[in-house]
Amino acid sequence: MLWGLGICLYGIFVTLFCYRIFFLNLRPEDASPLMWVIMGAAAISANAGTGLIVAEDVPAFLMAQKPFIDGVTLMIWSWATWWIPLVLLFGIWKHGVHKRPLEYEPIIWSLVFPLGMYTVASLRLGQVADFEPLVWIGQLMIWVALPLAAVLQRLWQLGTRPGRGLALLVAAGLLLLAVANNYRWYFVTYDAETQEALWNTGEMGAVVRAFLADGGSMADVYHVPFPYWADTRNIAIEAGHPRWNQVVTEPGEMRLNAEDPAAKLYLIYYNDEVSQKLLSTIYPAGTWQRYDSARAGKDFWVLYVPARTVP
Repeated sequence: MLWGLGICLYGIFVTLFCYRIFFLNLRPEDASPLMWVIMGAAAISANAGTGLIVAEDVPAFLMAQKPFIDGVTLMIWSWATWWIPLVLLFGIWKHGVHKRPLEYEPIIWSLVFPLGMYTVASLRLGQVADFEPLVWIGQLMIWVALPLAAVLQRLWQLGTRPGRGLALLVAAGLLLLAVANNYRWYFVTYDAETQEALWNTGEMGAVVRAFLADGGSMADVYHVPFPYWADTRNIAIEAGHPRWNQVVTEPGEMRLNAEDPAAKLYLIYYNDEVSQKLLSTIYPAGTWQRYDSARAGKDFWVLYVPARTVP
C-alpha cells in the first residue's frame, strides 16, 4: 500500500532530520521556513489516512487493516501538531535570541501549503472521528499566511503612495477571493463529501442512550454489522460506553440472546434483509422502527424487544 510505504519513507527522512537538528551544531541560518514542510508532510499523510478510513468499496484485506489505519492516522496528525510549536520556537530562537531580521524572502512561501494541509487534515479527521474539537481546529486556522503580510510590508516600504494604494487594493481583492474559495472548498465541498461518506453513528448513539434512559442495559444492546456500514466502536463512543462491543452476526447467537427475558435493542442496516427476516422470526413481539436520519441515505432499522415476564 502506497500510503504505508510513504509513511515508512517519511519516518526514515524525519529520523535523519531530527538527528541533524538535535545532535549536530545548528546555526540560526539553518532554522528556515522549510522546517514547516516536515509538518506539512505529516499533515498530508493524516489527510490521506482519513480518505482510507471513509473508503467503502475496498478489498477485504484493507477493511481488516482499518483499526490500524485509524491509530496511525491519529498518531501522524499528533506528530504534525507537535511540530507547530517546535518550529515556532526555532523562529523565536533565530529572530528573537540571535536577532536575525525578519525580512521577506521567497522561501517564506513554504509556510502556506503545510498550514493549509494541516487545516484540511484537522477538519477531515475531526469529521471522520466525529470529534468536534478537531473540527474546531480546522475551522479556526488562520488563512492569512505570513508571506502575504511580508509582501505587503515590502511593497509598502518600496512603493510610492499611488503604488501603495493599488497594492493594497489588489491584495485585498486576492485575499477576499482566496478566503471565499477556501471556505467553499474546505467547509462546503469537503464537508458535503465527508458527510456523504460517513455513517451517522451519532444518531445511533442517541438511540442507545434513549434505550438506557428507559431502563435498558448496555448488555442488551446489539449491533448487527454489515459490510461498509457503521463502526461499532464509534457507536459505543457516541453512546457514552466506549468499552461496549456487542456485535452479533450468527443466527445461533441471536437465538441464544432471545432466551434472556430482558428488554433488548438491535441496530440493523436498512438494507440487511436477511438479518431483518431472521430477527423478525426470533422476536415476533418486537417493535420495528426505521430511523429517519437527517443525512440522506443513512437510515437504519431499530428493533426494540420488550422484556418478558418470567413465571
